[in-house]
Amino acid sequence: GDNESRIAPTLVRNGYVWQSISTGRYHTCGIVANNDAYCWGYNGNGRLGDGTYNSTVAEPRARVVDIMDGWASISAAYSHTCAVTVIGEGYCWGSGGSGRLGNGTSGTRRRPTLINGLHEWETISSRWYHNCGVTTDGAIYCWGSGGSGQLGDGQGSTNYLPVRVLAAW
Repeated sequence: GDNESRIAPTLVRNGYVWQSISTGRYHTCGIVANNDAYCWGYNGNGRLGDGTYNSTVAEPRARVVDIMDGWASISAAYSHTCAVTVIGEGYCWGSGGSGRLGNGTSGTRRRPTLINGLHEWETISSRWYHNCGVTTDGAIYCWGSGGSGQLGDGQGSTNYLPVRVLAAW
């Protein structure tokens, strides 16, 4: 790995068999065949989830802190990352500003932190300052900054915990 920009797709040579990949603003994360998760790039606010604040990792070697059951999906965002384990637990880490981590606080976490609530997650999608996830029973929950109505709760405010989207259709 290096820190050079590329104008064409470049093979990430590391010997892993990848299941999924997600790109954030300055970092990338993915899940390999054995359900381990790796992140690389800029580690501001601990967004790589490896338990450090090491500034930059230019190749997929920053292994996300182990979760006993392994990772099923991962979503890299602006300055945080969220993921779902193979048993449906949701975790977020990195910058917690605007409630992005879903744990009721705005603190920064450099290790995966369990999202509050007794939800069994199917998937979570993370973007700049908010996240939304689908539970295994088909409900949608969102949390983080909601100033433009993106949380779907009809309030347009910040939520530090997952709030169910109330669909009108």
